[in-house]
Amino acid sequence: MHRAPLCTAPALGGRGAVVVVCTGEFDRDSVGSLSEACRTEAAGAKLLALDVAGVAFADSAFLSGLIRLRNSRPMVLAGPLPNHRRGRHGAAPPGATGS
Repeated sequence: MHRAPLCTAPALGGRGAVVVVCTGEFDRDSVGSLSEACRTEAAGAKLLALDVAGVAFADSAFLSGLIRLRNSRPMVLAGPLPNHRRGRHGAAPPGATGS
């Protein structure tokens, strides 16, 4: 099941931090919502905190977007990607062990 990507900035942290919450699946066609949210809703943030706990899938375009953001301003990630050792459809990559 495809979960549409969404990036919102519902919370202002202390000391000028803005939390952007990312949910859904991100690929090269949808990663623009991350850039747009950070450019508009978190424009004046001294610290950008990206909550990625709700990201179900992220490909290399999403990772490239994270790197571009990190190179442009102070940034931290919050919440690990779920099933980080699993592929898009829940299958473990070749050679992976564990549950």
